[in-house]
Amino acid sequence: MLRYERFKRRFWAVYEDDTLLCVTVYLKGALSVIERITGVRPAPPIRKKRAPLPPIYRPEPSQQPPWMIHDRELFDELELGKE
Repeated sequence: MLRYERFKRRFWAVYEDDTLLCVTVYLKGALSVIERITGVRPAPPIRKKRAPLPPIYRPEPSQQPPWMIHDRELFDELELGKE
């Protein structure tokens, strides 16, 4: 029975029972080796879904320090450019 699994976090290994047959850099290579030997392409691994990223905090333009305001009209409107 051929199987594939991660090998040292970065590579993919193909095993026959407990015997290591080969180590590949990419998953596609490990699947190709198994397909070449058995004639049947194995199913790729099921990937875990990532948790959604938290929302990004973006302050209102009036709360930004003057050196952060990129809109010239808003800069003049807040009278930060006038001395």
